[in-house]
Amino acid sequence: MSRPDRLDLHDCDGDEALEEFVRWYEGLLKARKRKGELVHGYGSAGTGGILGIAFERFLEPLAREGVLDYGSGEAVGNPGATWIRPRSPLPASCLICWKECLKRARGELAGLPARASPPAPSWGTEPTTLERAVLRYCATPRPLHKIQARYSRMGNVRETLETLLQRRRIKRLCQAGETLFVVV
Repeated sequence: MSRPDRLDLHDCDGDEALEEFVRWYEGLLKARKRKGELVHGYGSAGTGGILGIAFERFLEPLAREGVLDYGSGEAVGNPGATWIRPRSPLPASCLICWKECLKRARGELAGLPARASPPAPSWGTEPTTLERAVLRYCATPRPLHKIQARYSRMGNVRETLETLLQRRRIKRLCQAGETLFVVV
């Protein structure tokens, strides 16, 4: 049975997914739903799938602008979903960036064989003291300013966060226009 607060995009390609998302998002706003579940799937390669990666890239700037809040479905046991909290209508300009988000997602997944297990996170070297401290602190979502206030004496916090993001040890969440960092 279909629920109006849930959108399943398993059978959609990139353009169809965006059209369905826009229609669904507008429906959430109109019905004054507080939260919706966007099901994009986890991908056959086990890396999040093209739609999951593309939507993460697409939603982040919208969250920074206060249009919506979003977060990973991993917190509720579904890594193939993203929760969305609509705040205001989507700006027309956001639709332009969808193609680029989709292109980048496809590029990130290029070269991974179908149905392969995701590569295990690799540090390359042992994590630094600052990296270990940030990972422990970000077990719950934390904003940049709190991470910096707590660890700035230990080194370059922004550089450390970028390194951890690249290594996929942490991820960004956007809530109420604020960027938060949390362990993956």
